[in-house]
Amino acid sequence: MKPLDAPEFLKVYMLLQQSSTSLYFNPTGISGTASMGSGMYMSRDEAEKARTVAVLSDKSNNMFHVFELEIPNPAFK
Repeated sequence: MKPLDAPEFLKVYMLLQQSSTSLYFNPTGISGTASMGSGMYMSRDEAEKARTVAVLSDKSNNMFHVFELEIPNPAFK
């Protein structure tokens, strides 16, 4: 039996808030079990939940975007 190989890249999801009056983007979101810091999530579901909460609590009609990023896996050798 052989161990599973580590993936070369990891997928992370970023939630950005776009101001309704300009092109400023800010990482935003709620902290949760799959959170890696402000606006970063390990699963798409967690990022979508954070976007839903942000949209419902927003009073300025800002836009919220979720992006999928691939980052190098530090465990890959």
